[in-house]
Amino acid sequence: MTPVAFYQVQEATPAAVDAVLPGLLQKAYETTTVLVVAPTAARAQRLDEGLWGGLGNLGPSSFLPHGTPLKGDPTRQPILLVNLEDDPDPRGHQAHPGGLRLPVVLAGAESALPPLLATVPEKLCYLFSTTPTEVERARSLYKDYKTAGYPLQYFQQEAGRWVKK
Repeated sequence: MTPVAFYQVQEATPAAVDAVLPGLLQKAYETTTVLVVAPTAARAQRLDEGLWGGLGNLGPSSFLPHGTPLKGDPTRQPILLVNLEDDPDPRGHQAHPGGLRLPVVLAGAESALPPLLATVPEKLCYLFSTTPTEVERARSLYKDYKTAGYPLQYFQQEAGRWVKK
């Protein structure tokens, strides 16, 4: 079964999740292609604009090669940003010429988890904040996936770094 990694961001806002995303994407980009699933079109657009430089701790001169299905050929993008408002089933974007993309699902886009897991990617990441609603949703998912037999990992952000719990 596909390993599922839960990443809990230290703060309680979508902006905090978005701010740590570039660091995770940069690390993943070193070895694979990535599919980021945002809950809304507005959130995906903010991420798209932010990844052109300045979002997170990579600095204003940083750049992570990425795109959206609406800009250019999505199969050529090493990091592809999609959202559930425009595409409620992102499985069609998971394929890449090099294989399946690593799905990174943001809190609020949980409906994408079952169909993406059905494609049996090498791993799936789920990012959430410390808001009570997101924590409760993550706990429920964790419990459900554990019961179903998925291998699970849980990382919590502490002092700007990820600590495996």
